[in-house]
Amino acid sequence: TRPYCVRCGTCCTKGSPTLLSEDIILFNRDLLKPSDVITVRKGEWVRAHAQDRLEPTEKELIKIREVPGSTACIFFEPEGKSCSIYDARPLQCRQQECWDPQDCDEIRDQAVLNRAALLSETRPLWDIILRHEERCSCEELARVMAKLGATRGQAVEELLELLRFDQHVRSFIKENFRLAAEAMDFFLGRSLSQAVEPYGLRVVEEPDGSFLLTMLDDAGDQ
Repeated sequence: TRPYCVRCGTCCTKGSPTLLSEDIILFNRDLLKPSDVITVRKGEWVRAHAQDRLEPTEKELIKIREVPGSTACIFFEPEGKSCSIYDARPLQCRQQECWDPQDCDEIRDQAVLNRAALLSETRPLWDIILRHEERCSCEELARVMAKLGATRGQAVEELLELLRFDQHVRSFIKENFRLAAEAMDFFLGRSLSQAVEPYGLRVVEEPDGSFLLTMLDDAGDQ
């Protein structure tokens, strides 16, 4: 109802910002680090806030992390309803005008930042990421899940092989490039163990490294 920001914190708690191409400067100046962000890969199922439903993304996105168990941006400080990186906040935050829905649509149409812009010169790490994306893309997961349904579960080994390869690449990168575990969600996107949940499955990794698949009910319980 007001044509200016009143610092209520609503935008900060409804979801973290998607980084735009211009935000690469935040990484160049070391104001953002890999552990601060996650990659939403093309085809990954995410909640579209406008329609309040899950739908696959049409292109790769990089987003600021959210507080576990909520949709609040990790940089939001609820006590003072403030942003801990306010002076270096992403462009989407700077442009956001929650009182103007048309302005929000214009923001969504801008060029987004992706991993290629940040990592394509970091060989051989980038080559491994490309191989992982080729083998474990969200489109490939969708294909395997459709096959699993069509064969009434007989294609489960194909799904397990995808899960094993995804886990292997994550462990390899973390150990050989000495990267923090929390940074894997940026370099490789969310694990396939998490990505299967919108399909009604939950993956539990056993102590011996094997995977156990369980069904989720409509409430998300096993």
